[in-house]
Amino acid sequence: MDKVQVTQEIADAVQACEVLNKAFLIREIGNVFYGISASSVHAGNLADLLKAHYSLEEAVQICFGEYVVIKTPEEKVAELYNLKVSNFWEAHQEGVRQGIRYVAIAFNLKIKGVNC
Repeated sequence: MDKVQVTQEIADAVQACEVLNKAFLIREIGNVFYGISASSVHAGNLADLLKAHYSLEEAVQICFGEYVVIKTPEEKVAELYNLKVSNFWEAHQEGVRQGIRYVAIAFNLKIKGVNC
């Protein structure tokens, strides 16, 4: 079975639930999938995120850590923007950063570490 791809937001929500027993967490997520409120705030937040994007089977797989975090386009651009280069390439990298700032302004993009 392939690992499910999740956003950093979902990975963070899973991490917040690490203190919960797996059986309890899965029950809480199942409850939310079937219209019953979760009793744990963290499990409820995770369940709401999972229900919006995944099947119950995928949600359970995610609870057992069978997922990989994918980066959003904004996160990928921020990574390129913050790329560490040698002094030899610093002038080039500053041009790349300026180009990224122009594109972010032109398309009204909010990119953490670039313009917000």
